[in-house]
Amino acid sequence: MNSATGKRGSPAGPDCNLDTCLRERERLAGDRFTMTNIPLGVFARRRLELDVDRPGAPGLEAWYARLRAHPALAEQALAVPMT
Repeated sequence: MNSATGKRGSPAGPDCNLDTCLRERERLAGDRFTMTNIPLGVFARRRLELDVDRPGAPGLEAWYARLRAHPALAEQALAVPMT
């Protein structure tokens, strides 16, 4: 429940899923890299890199490309082989 509106859904609106939200912003939380990006980056990696037929997610894809450019994250969390 959104305490600001008293309605269900995120503060960004009921239609704000991860892909649509990332079409409108550079980062998940605020304007810089935060801890929030790490676990969702691992989720995005599985979503985007596994060979499964899914609809496109341009916001998620662009955000994930920016995330992969972060040296420490790319070297540590995103370099671990998926098995």
